Amino acid sequence: MTLGTLLIVDDEPGIRESLVDHFEGRGLRVLAAATGSEALTQAAANLVDVMLVDQRLPDMSGLDVLRTFRSHDDDLEVIMMTAFADVESAVAAMKAGAADFILK
Repeated sequence: MTLGTLLIVDDEPGIRESLVDHFEGRGLRVLAAATGSEALTQAAANLVDVMLVDQRLPDMSGLDVLRTFRSHDDDLEVIMMTAFADVESAVAAMKAGAADFILK
């Protein structure tokens, strides 16, 4: 039984693959992208329920990805994640519509 579709956006292959394995094992359909532009392509081609987005990506910031998706879909849940947390980034993500901001 598939519970929904999660899009994981992280440029670190080990983290991305670990998250895919973890969430697929819990019944989610999981898509993955290494860049913001790949995420845009994946989301355009698939119905996505939740996104888990790294704050730092090679082609754009996770915050830019968040803003782009939230401007098209107010119902999409976006969770920001980072290894480099600071209060300003967390506040900016939450103001832009992130459902949560977590540490890797």
